[in-house]
Amino acid sequence: AVVSTQSTGEADRQLAIAQSYLLQESMDRQNKTPHDKMRAIVQCCNALHNLFQIAHDTAAGADELLPMLIYTIVVAAPPDLYATIQYIDRFLPTDTLSSGKTAYHFTNMCIAQQFLESLSHDKLSLSEEEYTHFMEGHSSHLEEALSTKFAGGLLNNISRVKECEERLRKLQGFHCKLSRNVEQLVEEVRGHRKEVEVGVGDMIGLFNTVEVEMTALMAS
Repeated sequence: AVVSTQSTGEADRQLAIAQSYLLQESMDRQNKTPHDKMRAIVQCCNALHNLFQIAHDTAAGADELLPMLIYTIVVAAPPDLYATIQYIDRFLPTDTLSSGKTAYHFTNMCIAQQFLESLSHDKLSLSEEEYTHFMEGHSSHLEEALSTKFAGGLLNNISRVKECEERLRKLQGFHCKLSRNVEQLVEEVRGHRKEVEVGVGDMIGLFNTVEVEMTALMAS
């Protein structure tokens, strides 16, 4: 897509905003609660969505958001990102992270963090020397070739991560369905139990009535 100078400037501004929110959730002392930190992550992702919309005139999907988020994390280098994610996961209500926009952005942040945490030269199909070359920010005549390999390895690993994510979502869906079926079964068992208890009570009452009548007949 052809992007005007004005649009490019706005895209750069959105990227800067995304980075600022990412740093804000880690460093701003005003963002103390898990809700505050999660809100900053959502705002970061919203800025990346705006960036993609400006550059391509279309909405960003998961395949576009995740690489942009990984890049933003690398550039912003927020401190204690892992601890922040664990803090949100531990203290934010489960229902908040199980569905909806917040859950979607939190899942992408977790995947991006895990991807960068486990990053190595072999996962990017680079030699150890080439990997070190990129991590130290050096440039050489091999830069174009290495960039192609780096990007290819990055996209390949992102694809694998997304496959795992999709399998996890299907497993979670199966778990939720199973949980609902178990809850329904428990309710049905409770209902049958009540019916049995009522039936037994009626039978006991009838037996007591018959016993009283028989006793009366025998006494007469």
